[in-house]
Amino acid sequence: MRLAPLVLAVALGLTACASDDAVLQPTPLTEIRSQVNVTNDWKANHQGARPDSAEQFTPYLDDDYAYLAGYDGNVNAVSLENGKTRWSVPLEERLLRGVSGDERHVYI
Repeated sequence: MRLAPLVLAVALGLTACASDDAVLQPTPLTEIRSQVNVTNDWKANHQGARPDSAEQFTPYLDDDYAYLAGYDGNVNAVSLENGKTRWSVPLEERLLRGVSGDERHVYI
């Protein structure tokens, strides 16, 4: 007998949800035009995660360089100014993640 009021309340609540008297129409979409022109100053060709994988290899950035790591074990420091490689280290191990770092070190 104690469940009867609960069942009645749920039934009334569901009945109220089924009403279509107040159907809200979506706001029409407006066209968005880009107001910024983006140029590509340089591009680094670097192998990150395997193409068939959900792994993510996010680069670590400091003020001057992007530090990139790939699943094949290659780690590179690339200049943010001109895209030139400062150094490259081929490791003998496959990697599971990208790099991180601080003011003094790059962590793999």
